[in-house]
Amino acid sequence: MGDYAHVQEIRGLGSELARQYLWEALVTPQGGGPASPEQMQLRAMSTMLPDNASEETLINYKSTKIQFAGRDASTKSLDLTFFDTEDLLVYKTFYNWVTYTKEAPKSAYESDLTLRLLSRADAVILEMVMFGAYPENLQQVTLDYSAGDPLNIPVTMRYDYIVVR
Repeated sequence: MGDYAHVQEIRGLGSELARQYLWEALVTPQGGGPASPEQMQLRAMSTMLPDNASEETLINYKSTKIQFAGRDASTKSLDLTFFDTEDLLVYKTFYNWVTYTKEAPKSAYESDLTLRLLSRADAVILEMVMFGAYPENLQQVTLDYSAGDPLNIPVTMRYDYIVVR
């Protein structure tokens, strides 16, 4: 197709461009956190599309090596950043959930994490469901008198496998 010189040329493709900021993260925390499932339907401030990689497998064949795709080498990890409000519900929920993962069997704390890419009209364009998800790391949050930004809660989630719809 080539490079596009102007936004008008991109718009002429016949379809609206997907916006990277219109994500919704739906997660049901496990482990007796303060939030109900309805309260944890959060719109992530930032996230990434998960990677999908395979490990290389080499097979010797007639004095040469043939490459094949091997086992799944995806990281199965996803970083999300959430806004929080003055009740700190997001922070407290993830804090309690991470604490619970340290003392319970995986079946008790794992959940499903759904990420949805939305259109400007809030219709779901892409849905990814990560099964067996749990928070691996509630990252440090900087508190600073000189900052006027909202409080952001960075969380790293692990998952077993993903289904893209």
